[in-house]
Order: sequence, then structure tokens, then C-alpha cells
Amino acid sequence: MSRLENELRAAMAEETAILRAAPDLADRVVRLSRRRKSRRLKLVAAAAAVVVAAGAVPAFVTLSRTDRSVSDRVVAEVDGVEVHYLPADMGEPERVSLEERDRGDTIRLWGEGLRWSAGDRFIQVSVYRPKNKITDVMDIWSLNVLRDVDESTARQGFASTTDRTDRIWVAQPGVLLRVITSVSMKGELDRIAKGLRVSRSSSSTRPAAAPSRRADDPRSFGGVRLGHLPDGFTTEQGNASMITDGIGRWFNRGGGSLSVVVVWGDIAHDLDSFREVTAWPTDERLVKVRETEVREIAMRGTPALEGRVLSTNGFGDKGRMLLWVIRPGLGVRIWASPDLVDTMPEIARGIAPIAPLKGNAVDEVRVPYVPEGLRLGAARSSTGPDWVMTARRWRSPDDPARQVSVEVYHGTAVGNRDWAGGVAGVDAEPDVIGGVEGMVWRSAREQRFAWREDTGLGVAVTVSAGSQPELAQVVEGIHAGG
Repeated sequence: MSRLENELRAAMAEETAILRAAPDLADRVVRLSRRRKSRRLKLVAAAAAVVVAAGAVPAFVTLSRTDRSVSDRVVAEVDGVEVHYLPADMGEPERVSLEERDRGDTIRLWGEGLRWSAGDRFIQVSVYRPKNKITDVMDIWSLNVLRDVDESTARQGFASTTDRTDRIWVAQPGVLLRVITSVSMKGELDRIAKGLRVSRSSSSTRPAAAPSRRADDPRSFGGVRLGHLPDGFTTEQGNASMITDGIGRWFNRGGGSLSVVVVWGDIAHDLDSFREVTAWPTDERLVKVRETEVREIAMRGTPALEGRVLSTNGFGDKGRMLLWVIRPGLGVRIWASPDLVDTMPEIARGIAPIAPLKGNAVDEVRVPYVPEGLRLGAARSSTGPDWVMTARRWRSPDDPARQVSVEVYHGTAVGNRDWAGGVAGVDAEPDVIGGVEGMVWRSAREQRFAWREDTGLGVAVTVSAGSQPELAQVVEGIHAGG
């Protein structure tokens, strides 16, 4: 064994001497190995998307460097996306409306694009703003709009064809970008892609997002409230965004970054499960973790974990992380870059869950209209891997078949297509009820309508069959009732 090898082994032994393996380490490794392969592909794309949405790059996220040869000059624009680089002599573009079909000829994406064509040279830049949640490469693959997929490019955060003439990726939550070139121009594709900038987060042609349940309280998001923000931070910073395992807000000051992430579901059942599934954006690991009774947080005496965040090679200080479980199924994680670590106690001190409302309400959602003659029943709840559901039912004492059920869902699952379940044997259909866009299921026994009310917050209302007017009134009341 060489001297270098001996020195490396000694250094590794010294670095890990204070670490102890948990008694259930072997079981954890088996469980983690089954999902880490699929999870890892999600992390880079999800982290990059959230960072772009936040408007600044957190110090603890490593992204590919921007091509310095890309100009700041905007050479074209399509649906809120700027094109900063094009090869010379491509001429004027043609504006096109796009419908992307899967292998079964079903339209999966709608968008707008610019198309340049000059001889054997061809370039197309496409922008899609899908209504369904698409956060990573695997979601793109599931659309089946690419032929001959090259899976090796997933590690770079995008989906591509094997001939490298077609690339599609998540630029930020709700925005997909695509660049297609002729074979003669594929050497320019990477530079064109790096020159795309999203200048408008939402499309002006899409319906406005539903108002927040706590629209009068900008400190509230994801079912918790930020009671205190340190000097230099404002409530205008960090709009809530869906990430891989939670709902996050990012705050920046003096170049440093701090994130607050709310996680719902079984993964936040307790401290052990919460730490086990922590999603790292790129190449981080949590070291020197200690359990502490965090007196700084609003719920004093709550056990928490705190540790340093390092890159996997052991170098590069990426700040510290503090995480705790408010109650089974609801956890909070704070991650600060090195220069903002001292702000974590102040942030944590004011974080508290939003208390459930009393009376005609479910969790934090009011139900202003309930059909006359119905009596309120007890609340019930259930959890899943990334969601928590609370439900209440109003029934007629004279006619048990006449009832209204309201379910409130929290968590990242609300971004999925089938987050609200459904009605057995009935397909969902898009519809507008009570002035709200959502999905409806109609059967001989009941009608069920579900919609996303806010980031990570969904509502489903079920009424007896034939009660369309009552369904519309209940939905409209919830949506507008605040």
C-alpha cells in the first residue's frame, strides 16, 4: 500500500471517528436503495427549477456555469421567455402554436414557439406551460413526446433524444422549455439552451391562480406562519414553490440564502423518517448531526436535529440545517448558507402551524355555505407518503343520502394529477363549477369536484347526485369565503 493510500485512509478514519451507525442502519440502507435511484434523478431538476423561481441562486446549490459567450442582448422572445443566443444568418423566425402528441396520438402539451429555417439549418425554441405538475426529467419521460430517449442526459437535468437534436427540460415550476435543431446545427443546441431566460413566470393567457386561503397574511404558506423575519428579509421575497418533498420559500440577503421548507405526510412522521428522506439539491450531505431541544422555535421544548451541510467530498461549507416535526405528518426544515446561519434561530422562533378554524370549516378552510338542514359531523384525517387529508361531513338527520363532504389536502401530492382520488368506475372531466376550474366525477350516486386552492393546498367537495346547484354554491363559498 502506497504512502498516499495510507494517508487517505488515516484521514478518513479521523473524519468519521465521531460518527456511530444506528442499530437499524442495514434496514435503512435497504429501504433507501430502492428509491434513491429514482429520487436522485429528480433532485437536480427540481432544485434548479425552484432556484430559478426564487429569483436568486442559493449559496448551497451547485448549478452548471452559464456560457460566458451568451450575450445579454435579447434576440427574440416567445411567451415570456427570452432568447439570448442564435447562430448568425438565421433570418426572421416564424411564430407557431404547438400541440405535442404522445405515441398514442394524444395531445400531452400545448405551447408556443419560434421556428428558424435557412437551407439545411433549422432551429425551434418551444415554451410550454402545462397545467399538470411536471417537475423533473422522469415526468417529461412519462409524457412520451420524445422519440429515442437518451436516459444518460437525466443527470444533467434534461431529457434528450439519442441524436442530441431535441432537448426538453423544466426551467422553473410550470414552465417547460424545448430546443430542436437540424443535425447540421446540433453543435449549437447547448449554447442556445443556455441562452434562454424566463422573464415571466406565468402565462398571461392562463386563468389567474386561486387566491390564497390566507391572502391577508403574506407570512403564511404551506399550513404554517412565519411569525418573525430577521432584518433584511421581507414578506415579498420567496413566493411559495413546490419542490421534491415539500413547499418552500427562499429568502436572500447580501448574497446569502436561506430556505424554509414545509413537508407534509408520512415522510415527516417523526425525526428519524424526516431526516432519512431529506432531499439534497445536488451533492450535499448532513454531518455532525446533533439532537437538541430547540428552545428558539415557537413550540418550545420540541426535539429537533441540527447539523452542518457539506459537499460529498467533505469540502465546501454549505451552511447549516435545522429540522423538526411540529406534529406527526407536518415537519419544517430550515437551511441557511454560511453567512446567514445566525438568522436561523430568529426564523425558527416564529414558525407555528395555522390553527384549524372552528364552526363550518375544515382545517384552515372555511365552508361559508352549507345546505339548510344538514348537521356537522366529526372531523377525520388520514396521511400518505406526501399528503395529509382532513375531512368533515354534513348530513341530513331525515335523509342520510343527502350530505355534503369537504376534504382538505396538504402536501406535494396536490400537484399530482390524481391527488384527489376519484369515484370508482367514473372518469374525471375538466369543468368549471362555482367559478372555479377543477376536475369533476359524476356517478349515479354522487358528484365530486376537486381543485387546487393554493400551493400545496387542495379541496374536494362531494354531494349527492342531482345536487349540482348545491355543489356550485359550496365550491363558490369556499373559494371566495377566505
